[in-house]
Amino acid sequence: MKQLKLLILTSILFFGTVHTVAQDTQYWAKQYGTYGELLGGLVVGGVSDLSSTYYNPGSMAFTKDSALILTTHSIQAYLISIDNAFGTESNLTSSSVKASPGIFAIRLPFKWLGDNQIVISYITRYDFNFGSQELNFTPYSSSKNSFIANEASVYENLSEFWPGISWSKILSENIGIGATLYLPYRSQSARNQVLLQAMDSTGTNSVVTLFEDYTYFNLRTLIKFGVSINLEPLMLGVTVTTPSLNIFGTGSMAMNLSATNTDISLLGELPTFASDFQENLSSQFRSSLAIAVGAAYYLENTSFYFTAEWFNNVSEFNIMSPNSFKAQSSGEVVNYNSAYSLKSVINFGVGIKHIVTPNFTYYGSITSDQTAFVPNTTNKFALSNWDIIHIRSGGMFNIDKLSITLGLGYGFAGNIYNGLRIFGQKSPSRKDIKYHQLDLVFGFTYKL
Repeated sequence: MKQLKLLILTSILFFGTVHTVAQDTQYWAKQYGTYGELLGGLVVGGVSDLSSTYYNPGSMAFTKDSALILTTHSIQAYLISIDNAFGTESNLTSSSVKASPGIFAIRLPFKWLGDNQIVISYITRYDFNFGSQELNFTPYSSSKNSFIANEASVYENLSEFWPGISWSKILSENIGIGATLYLPYRSQSARNQVLLQAMDSTGTNSVVTLFEDYTYFNLRTLIKFGVSINLEPLMLGVTVTTPSLNIFGTGSMAMNLSATNTDISLLGELPTFASDFQENLSSQFRSSLAIAVGAAYYLENTSFYFTAEWFNNVSEFNIMSPNSFKAQSSGEVVNYNSAYSLKSVINFGVGIKHIVTPNFTYYGSITSDQTAFVPNTTNKFALSNWDIIHIRSGGMFNIDKLSITLGLGYGFAGNIYNGLRIFGQKSPSRKDIKYHQLDLVFGFTYKL
């Protein structure tokens, strides 16, 4: 029984760990724009392309092109390695590689707008699909009379798209203001399962199944306000992003807990059989208030960038509110957990731009990316729980009206396990878990 309990806990640890890959609690993991990506998003104080719709809509007023199309794409690779994942000396690694679209924006070239600038944009805020399965078993041996087999699997999908419309206007020669109205559409689903089987020396089979499934969709709205101040050779920027306002949403949740010939209560207050499914549930989602300040200092061929952004906490709320149900084995009341909360964080970084030749410009940056995950909570919807450092480097090539951006980014974090709980349980020992992210950036700007 002790061995089965250990396997249950280590399997749940693995399940919980790979479940944390999608980075909805990291605000700076994804950046936009042909050079905004290479500068790590450090362009609140000085952005000159249409990624300003996201970074600082106030600076849109200082760009003069009558119309411009902007798009970026990146290939993102994630790798998680877990030392001693199942109590053995072998290491476990899980990885994912995915093409990740970034931003599309187009300015409306209407002369009757005068000093007003209107831009329609579309950004992919989150886009992640992940699936992993781990099998562990004892092979047959004539010298043994007990065997164990277990499986931990997770399938995760998270996407969030922000269509928006931006307005900007020059107040004076040196000051531009603007705002972007976004309508974020969020979709998240996951299927998580742990299946354990054991046969003891008497030939008795023991089986434990832990299963959860949830899916929800949500539409909300928020506004980002921006001010840009041109004090050549210095540019300053300030943005305020409002908390989101829920419009509507729907979802479903399911749970199945069962145990045969074993006492699942060893893991806590869990019944030996409880199964339920609820659909057509209302869903809601909230995002935080954020305030960013940035500066850009321009020399003849070299420019320096700095940005810091504060994100307020999000108090705990329920994404969905399914009814409690009675366990079939005992009649005891079982409650779902759809709680979500985020802590307050501050991110910052520095970047550099250097014009090597008239047709080639180099960019580089280093940024922090603090997690907003609240430690030691049962918050299964807040996924990633590690602090990341991002390093990005690359260049922009100019060919007539076309500018092509190529670059590489690397994000890393080590020893990231800090007490994540799954099914209310916590691993009795610390695990050494490392996270790596690799971004290959490609983008282009075409001036009409």
